Amino acid sequence: MQNIDTHQNYDKTFKESLEIYKNGTLEFLDVALAGRITEILSTEFTEITTNKTFADLGFLLSTRMGTKMGVHYEMEVEISNEDVMRFASYNINMARKHGVPFLTVVLTTNPPKATEYVNPSMTFTPKIIYLHDKDGDKVLARIREQLANGEPINELEVIYLPFYGSKSGKTLYDFLDTAIKLTQQMTEDQHKRDKLQSLLILLCSRFAKEDAFKKVLEENRMVLAGNLAVKIFEEWGIEKGKAEGKAEGIAQATVAMLKEGINAQKIAQMLNQPVEWVENIQAQQIDTQTP
Repeated sequence: MQNIDTHQNYDKTFKESLEIYKNGTLEFLDVALAGRITEILSTEFTEITTNKTFADLGFLLSTRMGTKMGVHYEMEVEISNEDVMRFASYNINMARKHGVPFLTVVLTTNPPKATEYVNPSMTFTPKIIYLHDKDGDKVLARIREQLANGEPINELEVIYLPFYGSKSGKTLYDFLDTAIKLTQQMTEDQHKRDKLQSLLILLCSRFAKEDAFKKVLEENRMVLAGNLAVKIFEEWGIEKGKAEGKAEGIAQATVAMLKEGINAQKIAQMLNQPVEWVENIQAQQIDTQTP
């Protein structure tokens, strides 16, 4: 197998695939107030990697009232108090960086253990969407009808289809298999098809068990021939990415809170990490800022 730079290629593949979001809407995720996506924003303060925070996205939207606002968007298997606090720090950083107010939307496949972060200075309440509440069978039937009738569909609905619930017992892997096959009908543009398939693969890998996930990829090897996202996971694997990513996600949250002036002891307590670990990250930040 050809050796690839996993981090670099993941980052490049994911960012290029985000073009699918442009000129789309998130209304099907109950984010109707946000309006139409006009720009994918930089999230350089949290690098996109194959880890707990790889699905962090930033959108600039034009609302129906003609004003600008941002959406900071996350996908998490489970949502803890520490996660909500991390989302709050990301929200503040996004607002400061881009100069517009931000709404944080968190998609999850499990009931959240926490829904807000409260301290004496602030209350942060993200919009949490429990994806299993959505009827995937109904959505799939509608998408197939639209395709059969030659009607336009929201491509993003196909991307999120694997995360929905199913009264007929379909799993994430069943919906992923179906969604991959649907991409063949959605466009004749191979470049665009690759982006749709890459987003499906990269987002689903966040929630998937490796053996079942790879089985779906293998069964669709002809459809996915040449797709870089497939090569990334053949090279690296999901579980390794998740394990390495958890530590990196916590480190990114630590850096964000240090920039907000929160002391090392408080950060260590909130993130359940040794004070020495936080102080080491703090020292690294000081070193990088020293001329």
